[in-house]
Amino acid sequence: MATNDIWTEDAETIQQEMATLVDNKTELMCGRRNSETITKLPMIGKTLTKNGPIFIVLHPHEPSCSTDTCTFYYHTKGNPLRAFDCKRVKKAENFVGFEYPKRIINIHRRKYERVNTPNNSIATFSVLNKQRIHHATVGDISLEGAMLLVDIPGPMEKGAILCHVTLTICFRISKVQTVIIIPEAELAWSKFDNEVTNTIGIKFSLSEKYYDALSKYIDLRSIEESYKS
Repeated sequence: MATNDIWTEDAETIQQEMATLVDNKTELMCGRRNSETITKLPMIGKTLTKNGPIFIVLHPHEPSCSTDTCTFYYHTKGNPLRAFDCKRVKKAENFVGFEYPKRIINIHRRKYERVNTPNNSIATFSVLNKQRIHHATVGDISLEGAMLLVDIPGPMEKGAILCHVTLTICFRISKVQTVIIIPEAELAWSKFDNEVTNTIGIKFSLSEKYYDALSKYIDLRSIEESYKS
């Protein structure tokens, strides 16, 4: 499970963080309960009003939140997932202004936190020195491994090398998919029943590109699951 703590409530630190996010055009992740998507809103500017500083996001559709307070999540390299609440104060065409938050929260994951994947998440792979391509459903995933539901005749040996592994992992409230390509993975464990291997656990090491993509996927899945609570 993820744990939360207050990163900062210092106004100067928050202003510096907002300035950095704007400079980098950071995408804020905004998900609304019962929505079909997690919306990503790029921060494009900041300004000072008579009531204090605000930041501006590109928001091409009318905000449909039930209140004027929004919760945003964001992730910057080298830092945990962060979140803050802020009040919506202005709208002009495709742009929306928000007050600076009063606090920013860190959302810490375990180093190799596992998240469940919707049952339309799939995998393909082959076994080293064998030509057959196997298909599987992805049951859960972490940054170092995954559980796959398979239907393979006969037992599979621990330590077997899987090649050309492609994981297509999905979200519950978004049609967007994340594709992770792994040249080689190792079979860590398997379950064998009625002459069929039905579940396997694989472990792998990812390139930076796919590590970042999977890390973002796990963040978003964690956000999705938080809406159920």
